[in-house]
Amino acid sequence: MEEENTRDESISSDTTNTDWIRDWPFNSWDKSEQDHLYNNWKDHWKKIEEKFQISPDWIGYFIYDYVILQNGSSEYSQHNLKGKLEGLLKTEENLESMRRHADFYIDYILANDPDYNPEFKEHRNLRLTGYTPAILIMKLRDLLKSGKLDEETYKKMLSLLESYRIRLAVVKEPNHWEIFYKMTPLICENDCENDPLKSFLDAMEKMKEEDSKYEFPNDKDLCEKLKEIDFYGGGHLSYDWCRLILYRLQGYHADEFSPLVEHFEIEHVMPYTYNDNWKNVPEAEHDKWVNNIGNLTLVPSLNLNQQLSAKKFEEKRKIANSYIKVANQFQLDKSVWDKEKWTIAEIEERGEALAQKAKCIWPDLYEKS
Repeated sequence: MEEENTRDESISSDTTNTDWIRDWPFNSWDKSEQDHLYNNWKDHWKKIEEKFQISPDWIGYFIYDYVILQNGSSEYSQHNLKGKLEGLLKTEENLESMRRHADFYIDYILANDPDYNPEFKEHRNLRLTGYTPAILIMKLRDLLKSGKLDEETYKKMLSLLESYRIRLAVVKEPNHWEIFYKMTPLICENDCENDPLKSFLDAMEKMKEEDSKYEFPNDKDLCEKLKEIDFYGGGHLSYDWCRLILYRLQGYHADEFSPLVEHFEIEHVMPYTYNDNWKNVPEAEHDKWVNNIGNLTLVPSLNLNQQLSAKKFEEKRKIANSYIKVANQFQLDKSVWDKEKWTIAEIEERGEALAQKAKCIWPDLYEKS
């Protein structure tokens, strides 16, 4: 994490073992309180643990995020986190709130949001890249359930959130997780019922005042960066980010029967290692273009990736098109495999096309408002 971040990673790792969360309150409460509170706490906590059975490691992150959501500060050590948590456990109302937020949290982590599942599919994919802003999602889901936020506005917020995260990842750095801890208290802070979307947009704008690195990247910066950066995990983007962005650009998300992003491998059309099969591209230019987004596509298996390998383009195209005929549910990128040749000109052309498409998939801040 960056040096300015305040999140204590030891909290999350320690709370992965949920024993202290389950048992600690009874050591801190007075004896007279224990009998009164024990059954309520045990009942609620059992249901929370059941919710997290599929992803038990996330329960510590949930507790951390929930306490921050209720108290508005992320500057907690494990010691004072316990103190803040204690105050949230002593009423039935607070216990029910924790359980409700646990539902929101795990629905998001598992891409199982009953309110808007298609959009959460994309956010689940984003989670695979490392960090997820679940604290903000909990806030939005709570507003939705309480009637302060309508479904259409909720969907717009999620779309903008995805755009924000992708654009930050490409233009700046992918995991500014602290942004979402700072944004969350600002959502519907004042006069929420009148215009909750405005409060969301204002919160994003306020991040720019907090630090210029939080500014919502514009179309020009997005397109230029997409076309110039090393798009194979050699820079600030990890392999998972590169694969996810290609997955969305190639349109697999649009089909509910599309294979998961994890099932794909990144294929270098012009091979990663220069060889005699590719003398149409000067060796001196190879390193400049090989990891350009225009030269990268997805194939749906490691086996196919290995078959294509360092072959001539004509051979690769034949293999890819044969695969499409046999397994048409895995539609490969026709903008690559329909070409007659593959040179720097084709790489540049495709890079420009993908950059323009990115602006449509992940629009600028006010385009979806």
